[in-house]
Amino acid sequence: MYNPSWLLPLIIFDLVMVLNWFRAARRQRWQRHPPAATTMPPFENQQTAHSDPPRSPYNEDEIVQLIKDIYRTYLRLNYIKRWELVWPPKDTGHVINAALCEELGLEPAVVSLMKRIPYFYDSSTSRNVEFHEYSRAMVYLEDAEIRGGRDPDLFEIQEPRLDYLLPRDIALICTEDQGGNIILDTKANTIRVQDFLYLPPGPDRPPDYDYRPERVDDEGHYRNYYAHHAPTWLAAWLEKIKSLEFIPVNSKGDRSLKVEGEQGGAVLKDILQKKYGWPDSFREAEWRRAGSNICWQVGQCTMDNLEIPDEFEVDTAHDEEEAMAFSGRVAYAEEIDGPRGEL
Repeated sequence: MYNPSWLLPLIIFDLVMVLNWFRAARRQRWQRHPPAATTMPPFENQQTAHSDPPRSPYNEDEIVQLIKDIYRTYLRLNYIKRWELVWPPKDTGHVINAALCEELGLEPAVVSLMKRIPYFYDSSTSRNVEFHEYSRAMVYLEDAEIRGGRDPDLFEIQEPRLDYLLPRDIALICTEDQGGNIILDTKANTIRVQDFLYLPPGPDRPPDYDYRPERVDDEGHYRNYYAHHAPTWLAAWLEKIKSLEFIPVNSKGDRSLKVEGEQGGAVLKDILQKKYGWPDSFREAEWRRAGSNICWQVGQCTMDNLEIPDEFEVDTAHDEEEAMAFSGRVAYAEEIDGPRGEL
């Protein structure tokens, strides 16, 4: 009689090999796209190495507003739910572990920003939402995230290097699956995208960029990536969402960002723009009721090579059940004016 018991050790061996490969890839980064320039003596402000226009100084209000607008756009598109977010109270901001921040040597500008931006309710919720390409938002309401945020590249697979980020830098977004770490420099008003697939200076540097690594002894260090003007980078990402260059898809709770050429991407973009009036005449309430089910049906038709219908069944039971499940959770208004009460 056939005995499949010999397969179990082989499966375990394969799983261990895959895990070891993933850890090695996260530490060493892929070597597919090496830097395009030779190593030169390091200097502090990489953005002055080519013909950049003048850049504005760091303004916390500007950064906070742009981050809030990104969350609000995701809310409008039913990509995330109100009960999944915690907005900072207007007068006090979030309660952040100040003692831990002091122990880690974080600069006041970093702690101040932590208090003022919206967060997902917890890191488990954040892990279920692709906030940037293959990446998730940090949740500094949790001590583990404050510590882990000092080493966004590796903290989910090993003990974080608590001195990896400069005290003035803060990771807004960390990679989940071959994505990128989005790291803000509160002194220089810049953002670096530490990309999983590309070595510094990264694929999105200007064509005339004169690459001079800041950390010559660590090729993949985040400080070696091109330093974007932070408000410009955030505004550009916001515009990519608003223009549906990246389409936030909530398919019955399964969240991902699709592009037009991906499965069902073009269809969903067309439905949002032509049937639901995105963005100027957007029928937000109708999309909130129907969008999740429409996304799911488009996905099913695409995978099964079926014709996509002109009309979609609308089943609000899932959203109603979800709303009831979170009915006791305190929410905050988008205007960040303090507790709004129970949902």
